[in-house]
Parts: sequence; C-alpha cells; structure tokens
Amino acid sequence: GGSKLGFRFERPKNVQANSVRVTEILDGGCMMAYNIHQVAHNNWAYVVLPDMLIDAVNDVSGDSELITDEMKRSEVVILRIGRSETAISSNAQVFQKIKMVNALSPFKKRPDPTPASGPESGPET
Repeated sequence: GGSKLGFRFERPKNVQANSVRVTEILDGGCMMAYNIHQVAHNNWAYVVLPDMLIDAVNDVSGDSELITDEMKRSEVVILRIGRSETAISSNAQVFQKIKMVNALSPFKKRPDPTPASGPESGPET
C-alpha cells in the first residue's frame, strides 16, 4: 500500500465549491516530507500550509466532491494546490503559519551568547 497523504482537509459548505481546503498538515505523512524537502532546497513558495486550496487531484477538477473522492480512492495522486484569498485573515492565523514554517526551518535559534553568571569583571584597580 501507499503512504498516508499526511494532511486533513474539508469540503467547503458551499455545494457548488470547486476546491477542497487543507485544514492541517500532519507529522509523518507525505505532505510533511514534501514540505521538508522544499524547505531544504529553499523553495519556500512551494511549502503547503493550512488554508491552501486543492484545485485538482490527478485529472479531476472543478467539483469538491469529485476531488475528495479522487484523493480517497487513488494510490498515487498529483495535487494542484493554490493559495486561498482568505488564507491570512487574522493575526492568530498569521502567527500559526509562521510557527509552522519555523518548525520546518533547518535554521534553529541560537542560544543566548551571554553566560548565565553575567559578564566577567576585570582586574581591580
């Protein structure tokens, strides 16, 4: 069998919706591996984040129900994903997206260079 796609998604409430919204990227799935690969190659624009829209799966597009069915039944999927116009609608969402990208970043924050005991004092004069 194939690997898990590694993300949660939902069909919009609108019955005429033509895309599916990514709601969460899960640890250990194909999408996280894809994102880590993109970050390692500095392809930040290709990192998939929550609130992005899946417009097509394989050759299926234009109907959220058909897109969902194709994702569920296919062993191999080719996804066409785009940004949602409403993806960044609040400061909390912006913070969450930055937190996720930072978690993927190979550059970790350096520890504070100041020693815990404070600066050393020089000789007394």
